[in-house]
Amino acid sequence: MFDYLNECIAFWGNTNRRNATYKQAQLVKRRGDAYLFNLLCTEYTSRFRWAYNPPDGRKTVATELIEQTILFGDVCGFAKLHQEHGSYTSDTWRNFRATGLDNGSFYSYPNKCTLTDYTGKTYGEYIPVQEQEDDDFANCCLIYDNFKNHSPLWTIFYYVDRLSVINTSIDACIRNILGTSVITCTREQAKDIEKQRTAAAVGVPYIIHYDEDDLKPPAASIMSTSGASDELRILYSAFDKTHHDYLQSIGIRVNSEIDKQTGVTPMEIIENRMNVDLILNDALNNRLKGIELAKRIGLEGLSVSLANFENRTGDYDKNGNKIPADGTQPKEEPAVPEEGGDNA
Repeated sequence: MFDYLNECIAFWGNTNRRNATYKQAQLVKRRGDAYLFNLLCTEYTSRFRWAYNPPDGRKTVATELIEQTILFGDVCGFAKLHQEHGSYTSDTWRNFRATGLDNGSFYSYPNKCTLTDYTGKTYGEYIPVQEQEDDDFANCCLIYDNFKNHSPLWTIFYYVDRLSVINTSIDACIRNILGTSVITCTREQAKDIEKQRTAAAVGVPYIIHYDEDDLKPPAASIMSTSGASDELRILYSAFDKTHHDYLQSIGIRVNSEIDKQTGVTPMEIIENRMNVDLILNDALNNRLKGIELAKRIGLEGLSVSLANFENRTGDYDKNGNKIPADGTQPKEEPAVPEEGGDNA
């Protein structure tokens, strides 16, 4: 699993260490929630599969970094990089991190940005291509997760905080799964009990008690509490439900456990699936729109797909039947009469 947390800290630490994103990432690291953060980031960046097949065969765009760049910086930039190699020069398409975005256009989209590589080197200011404006002076393209510029990183921070609280309670339940016993006794009895516990821990086969003075100390009183088995089951269920909520918030369908007491109808399943489809399809359409804008400045061969899923979402009818790729409705099978009926 890629270490997204340290990558996020390094990216925002080079930009501005006083911003809320950097402080929140440091808080996640201090709490020891790096695994949870990296897990949610991995699930986010695995939704789409990017490919770059240029006409000249020079695959200079690192497609594996596109979703990571969108996650951390809300946007990924593409531009042609002019490089000098001694006696000759070359122009190659590259993907960049985009910073310094303004909102100077008519529709409040950025009409200026600063592109940097993945080591922090700055390559100057660029003019992004826009669908509503002339692209005579545009020399870069920006692909967003969403055009309202909502940072997907804060969605991950939100669910990491919730999962961290539940995970802490799970850890406490596991440590106390055998229950707790409170023993009230004299000081001498306490020392004797500790010796017995130590002897039992190292595997002494038998322990002999004797009282040389025939004195009977007061009886020890024991108060026991039951283990946390029921609480542990509820916490694991809450952890899974919260994780499923995160997956659905980024457009991934989840087969959540169904409460047998309340039940669920087929229509509820379809409506839930449609809500998830809207999120994922909207994110996909934003990326497809960015690819079309990239073609206007000469970037050919860039594509994105939902290859990690069976097919594109939203291809089920109201009855839950899968719609074929050609858009035709599935054929209904004739009903088979039951044995012993009137038609038998």
